[in-house]
Amino acid sequence: FAGAKFKDIRSGFSERAYRTLKLAMNKHHAHAEEMMFFGLEMRARRYKEPWYSAWLYWLYEKLSDYGQSIVRPLTAILGSFIFFLAAYWFVLFDGKLEQIAAADGMKRIGELYLFALNHTLPFLRPFLEAGKSLPWPKCVEQPALVSVLVGLQTTIALALFFLLLLGLRNRFRL
Repeated sequence: FAGAKFKDIRSGFSERAYRTLKLAMNKHHAHAEEMMFFGLEMRARRYKEPWYSAWLYWLYEKLSDYGQSIVRPLTAILGSFIFFLAAYWFVLFDGKLEQIAAADGMKRIGELYLFALNHTLPFLRPFLEAGKSLPWPKCVEQPALVSVLVGLQTTIALALFFLLLLGLRNRFRL
């Protein structure tokens, strides 16, 4: 199948055809080809699903290439870290650079970085004692917003780490 292009993902029988080929590759222990046909099967299934579930297939493809990529989840983890670091910045500093110029500005940036890192890598929480909380006035003023951001970031991070582990498993057939 090297170099072959499989373009049919919208016909009525394409999902079943790719599933059959996937199962055949599994019987022959051709893991790379099995994963390729799995991806094609998922793409074909996406076009049969209603919009409210088709977007999940699209997201699965973009974030992990249907569990075949290691780089995509890592990139998404880094992107979510940067996004939430900026979100915390705007919530806690009102997006103003003047507050950083204060004497404790660099200390606050370090705390903010560790706080965002702590919720991007939740399994490292026991080792990142410094980033567990932000004892700043804005956290007291807007605890609900900060809590929602933390919950959202942790949930996204755990989902992305699952996709990363899935990619590692599929890459090395663990």
